[in-house]
Parts: sequence; C-alpha cells; structure tokens
Amino acid sequence: ESLVPSPTRHAHAHAVGVTPAARDSVLEQALELTLKSMAEHQEQSLVQEFGCGTLLNLVMANGSLKDLVADANGVKTVLDAMRHYPMQAGLQLNAAALVKELTLHSTLSGQLMAGDARGLLTTAKANHPFNAELGAAADEAIKMMPEI
Repeated sequence: ESLVPSPTRHAHAHAVGVTPAARDSVLEQALELTLKSMAEHQEQSLVQEFGCGTLLNLVMANGSLKDLVADANGVKTVLDAMRHYPMQAGLQLNAAALVKELTLHSTLSGQLMAGDARGLLTTAKANHPFNAELGAAADEAIKMMPEI
C-alpha cells in the first residue's frame, strides 16, 4: 500500500465535522483528566510541568474552561506543583503563564491570592534569575494580580 494518503480517504476524514459543543466537551474532559493526573502523580515533576502546560493550552483554547479550573481545585493543584518543584524551570514557566491567564477570572484571582501565587512567582524569579522568559512570565502574572 502506498504511503501517500489517498485523496478519497483524505476527503472523507474532513467530511465529518466536529460540533463546537463536542469540541468543548472534549476540552473539558482533557482538563479534568489533566488535573486528575497531576493529583495522582504529585511526586513526578514532569507530570506537573506538562500538566501546567496542558492546562495553559486548554484555557487559551476555551476561556470558559477557567470556570472548570475554579470548580475542580485547579488553582491549588498548580500552586502545589510550583511549591513542590521550585527549581524546575519548565514547570515554573508553564505555571507562571497559566497563572497570568487565570488572574483574569474573578473567582480564580481570589484563589490565586489566597494560595500565595504572588509569593510563588517571586520565588520562581529569584530561583531562576537567568531565565528571561520565566522572569517575564512571572512579572506579567504579578502585574495582572490585584493589589492586596
């Protein structure tokens, strides 16, 4: 069989549409599974790092998922990951970018403040002074947070 996809098979694959509701349902399931995986594998820094990155991509794909993050203990999960792995630059970068996105949500903003997100971001910057991307992400997140 040829390795080149046949035009008919290719056309058929795109003929089946995905409704926005079905897409949102898949994104919600992905968010729930990501948080579950992070909770079940707290001892694995890469699971935490990739989890924060996945959550960031999901909330950027659909801003309404921030409500689900609020309801599913997502803020605590992310801040716990930051707290447990302060020297993992990739995790801290993903988490900082995610925190920035979450600060725009009123419920999440309060949860971030209660969980000391500002302190964790400041610590991340101090622990990784030569990581300009992390520093910029942390600064942006801190700037978006309401003053105490």
